[in-house]
Amino acid sequence: MGYEFIKHQSISSLSVVQINRPPANALNTGLVAELHSLIDQLAHDRRVRAVVFCGQGSFFAGGVDIKMMQERKGEDLPGFIEGFTVHLQRLYNKIEEMPKPVIAAINGHAAGGGCELALACDFRFMAKGKARIGLSEVKLGLLPGAGGLQRMPRIIGKAKALELTITGRLINAEEALEIGLVHKIFDEEKLLDGTIKYATELSKQATLAIGHIKNCIHKGFDTGLMAGLGNDIDAQDKLFYSHDGMEGIEAFVQKRPPVFEGR
Repeated sequence: MGYEFIKHQSISSLSVVQINRPPANALNTGLVAELHSLIDQLAHDRRVRAVVFCGQGSFFAGGVDIKMMQERKGEDLPGFIEGFTVHLQRLYNKIEEMPKPVIAAINGHAAGGGCELALACDFRFMAKGKARIGLSEVKLGLLPGAGGLQRMPRIIGKAKALELTITGRLINAEEALEIGLVHKIFDEEKLLDGTIKYATELSKQATLAIGHIKNCIHKGFDTGLMAGLGNDIDAQDKLFYSHDGMEGIEAFVQKRPPVFEGR
């Protein structure tokens, strides 16, 4: 399938998804629809063992396209924005729930909805230099409605998340690393290569188990300890009957490296 606003490249068992809507990679209905379609495809493609998101140019991804909202002026703008926000929420939920590792390579500015996209990924790697990240919707008299208000406090803590979302301040890679918003930072020219190298190593691991680990952690946060423990047992049972589960045990006994297939 051809896409207008995204570029999709396969590198061995990786899928590299580049947002390509210059100049700011702002989110509009067409881009979000394309991402929905591609994520559905990647989530069910067993050949894809890890996914990397990046952006074209000096932006990872901007927020919601302001011009798109202006064009709706005089129509049911609040109704449109509510529907679009729900559509974004569902997209980011899909990314978070993908049963394989997902990494955001934050090559440039990730503001508003672009930051929310990064927050939905399992890992966030960021370029040093000019790139900035944050939830700046308050400066428009709005709030981050596509998941930022829920995911950011879970990642960096309530107090720091309140400060950043209430001020709308965008921060650089060094500060983002210091507060735990991103996992690694790279020189700008080394970001994508470093991310792909990391993703390649992850793709060789037991990605079926990784998918279950992600699911159990997310459910545990939402349901509480006892329900989470039950989910852990159910997932472990499935893994014991999986190819990778048996392969891992046999490889350990035979004192050899396991060869995982993600099934």
